[in-house]
Amino acid sequence: MAVISPNSFDPLRRYVSVRLAQGVPLVDADWNESEDIRRFELRAFVRWFVGDGVPLGNDGFRIGAIGVAGSTTDCRIMAGGGTAPLAAGRMFVDGLEAFIVADTLFTAQPLHAGQPGAAALAARWGVPAIVAIVPGATPLSIYLDIWERLVTAAEDATLILAGLGTESCSRLRREWVVRVRPAGGGFGVPQSGDADFRPGHSYAMLAQVNRTAQQELTTQTLAEGRRTGLQVSSRRDLEQLTTDVFGAGYAVDGTGTPKLPFSLRDVLNGVLRDRPSITVPVTRLTGGPFNLPTTASAPDGTLIYWVRVAGADRFLSRAKLSANGTVTPAEDEFQFTGVLNVTSMAIVHEDAGFRRVFYTGQAGTAKLFSRRFDPGAPLATRWGAPLEVGSPDLNVGVVAMRLADNSTQIAWVGQNPAAPATPTVFTENFLPGAGITTLTPVGTSSDAQARVAIVPGPQILLFEQSGATLSILSKTFAGGAWPAAWTTLATMPSSAVHDFAAGFIAPGRLWLAYALTGPGGGSQLIGRISEAGLLGEARPMVSGASAPRYPNLAIDGGNASVFYQDGNAVRQVSFVTQI
Repeated sequence: MAVISPNSFDPLRRYVSVRLAQGVPLVDADWNESEDIRRFELRAFVRWFVGDGVPLGNDGFRIGAIGVAGSTTDCRIMAGGGTAPLAAGRMFVDGLEAFIVADTLFTAQPLHAGQPGAAALAARWGVPAIVAIVPGATPLSIYLDIWERLVTAAEDATLILAGLGTESCSRLRREWVVRVRPAGGGFGVPQSGDADFRPGHSYAMLAQVNRTAQQELTTQTLAEGRRTGLQVSSRRDLEQLTTDVFGAGYAVDGTGTPKLPFSLRDVLNGVLRDRPSITVPVTRLTGGPFNLPTTASAPDGTLIYWVRVAGADRFLSRAKLSANGTVTPAEDEFQFTGVLNVTSMAIVHEDAGFRRVFYTGQAGTAKLFSRRFDPGAPLATRWGAPLEVGSPDLNVGVVAMRLADNSTQIAWVGQNPAAPATPTVFTENFLPGAGITTLTPVGTSSDAQARVAIVPGPQILLFEQSGATLSILSKTFAGGAWPAAWTTLATMPSSAVHDFAAGFIAPGRLWLAYALTGPGGGSQLIGRISEAGLLGEARPMVSGASAPRYPNLAIDGGNASVFYQDGNAVRQVSFVTQI
């Protein structure tokens, strides 16, 4: 058993080197402190100037499915590199480098609770065993746990010098395991103060799993959590980047103002500080009115839908926003019949060219309708007849989301005949094809102007106002039912909210956008991130001179584009967190 003097290294003393003097003994504490100084400075450099992630050209620690059908309790930890030390899969976490040379199953890790001897090994190393994945329809985080431990000759016989028969110096060994964290433990990695956080350990997210009705760990349910492409860029790289993106003539004018529609500094600072940069609003359609602008993603661009008003007639119109920013000419899809006015609308694209539109309309009552587009039907009947769905009356704010099983979940606020004076949140599920499931009341609201949003889960968010307090409430479908009580995600003081939208980034992370009455009257468009129940900074997205209404979120690569109605125009403004 090695006898080692207590560690004498303290970074706050600012010692940067140990200097050996003549005629004095060399003790183990001096040697070890010198080594700790070197390690501390290298780790600080990597942590602050390189960062956490997987190096460029490497794919270490990618989490993959174990087979075509997937598994509810196991996944594969991919090496993502070669067997040679410098070619191995690797990842930097908090200034520490971990590497992996061969694919391994999550359940095959020696510390996994299902492995023989795992409990004894965990006790010997002084760490908890790896908790097994428990099947369930709840989100799951998969993360890397890195720490260092002392190895002596009692464990490694090669530390005994053969010629002398005595042990040499001990070693510090860097260990890693992959662990899981269910929704109850939080959506991020363990932080100081959490029950599963251990001092001396460093953590990094590898993947997040959106387990709903489809519980398997598959390519479809595993969402990337690593930062990849890690590289220290040179000044020449940066100059080449700005030249490639903005041209050789990029400069500032005589006042020092960059010749860009938005500040490059703001975008870069937003990326580095995880504080989104906001682009200037861009007019996509003008000369409307363009009522209820709604977006839907397509393989070749983003489709914008809206309600076109022509006297007493109402039409569903659309245009395509291409990748280069151009907008195709507007096309009418069909005329709304049986309603005098359309009050809310949602669009979902299904497989093989099928589409669904959901809308609420007023014609004496406020009902909810659905129409489905069949690309294989005759031209005159491709849009099916309106199907009346939903609660009897007072339906507003319909929203829709396509789920992992290809079904469509919708939600809205309506009237429950059992309690007509209390606004009720309803939901329905539309199966692939023409099937529809039973109308389900999710819960009630105290706000007659309450609005909802729906994200994968399915999770319904309720945005309601009580007095001067705005609340964001949540319910997630689990175990075949909706919970009885709403979960409060956040509250904030504010004024009347007109409209609300949410977009899904990853489990526990959402983009939020809402229009509310500003302090001096008029409307403001606010955007922010909600992460693990905590609201990020409220960022005004447009100036007070505009009148934003009906925000609709389109998410692409983690960035959020908000399409909204501003008078007779449809405009787009974006939150940029990644470039």
